[in-house]
Amino acid sequence: MYVMKKVLRHLFIKLKLMKAIVSSIFLVISIVSCNRPPKDVRMVLDAAGDNRKEQGKVIDHYKSIGNKEKLKAAYFLIGNMDDKFSLDIDVARKYDPLFNFFGSLRQRGIPVKNLPFVKAAWDSLVSVLGPFKADDTEWIPDYKKMKAEYLIDNIDLAFATRDSSPWGHKISFEQFCEYVLSYRFRDEPLENWRSFYHDKYRSMLDTLQVDSCFKLASRMHKYVPTLWSLILFRNYPFDFSINQMENARIGTCDNVAIFRAMVLRAAGIPVA
Repeated sequence: MYVMKKVLRHLFIKLKLMKAIVSSIFLVISIVSCNRPPKDVRMVLDAAGDNRKEQGKVIDHYKSIGNKEKLKAAYFLIGNMDDKFSLDIDVARKYDPLFNFFGSLRQRGIPVKNLPFVKAAWDSLVSVLGPFKADDTEWIPDYKKMKAEYLIDNIDLAFATRDSSPWGHKISFEQFCEYVLSYRFRDEPLENWRSFYHDKYRSMLDTLQVDSCFKLASRMHKYVPTLWSLILFRNYPFDFSINQMENARIGTCDNVAIFRAMVLRAAGIPVA
């Protein structure tokens, strides 16, 4: 009887020990799973090669400061980089003389629509610069070239604008990520447009002091310079850089829409 009790006590102790070990294993697995990025983020990190350290810096940054919402936003942007590309900025700058030409006309107050010499000057510049060949151009994935500083600046400023606007709390996190936080619109060069337009129109925003994003969007149209649509640019296959847009103030309907969307998102206004 004594031996039986001893055996049972030994088995009981072993069962408790095994239960503790199993519980510890599940705890470790849970902790690892919680700290592991989502699947779409991991896929982008794997594709990024040597540049994955830049996305890693962004993730580590928001983990280290304990900001779960910004970390979730970083996951959103990184996880959606798989189909985001842009033209090498040096290739885009090759055609700056075209934009300089229209910029000089604008500064002199010369209208550019329906003027024969504008078409002649355009043809002359294109013949010198070479034809537009988007198919022969190298398009670089964002995850291969984007730096951590760019993404962190974009996230921090988007959140700061949202949190300081009267309508920010009315925008869901999903809407914020899709229509305010996103750092690009199509295939335009990677530039810090959010900071540029936020600083450029900050004093105007302070002056307007409206409590609705709809009112602000309506009033901003009176202050934001107009970009004219010109049929000549329909054959230009690249999206404009900030400098090109600000210089020429002309482009296709799509270019005009991107310009206005940049300004509105920089003000914290959701734009599709």
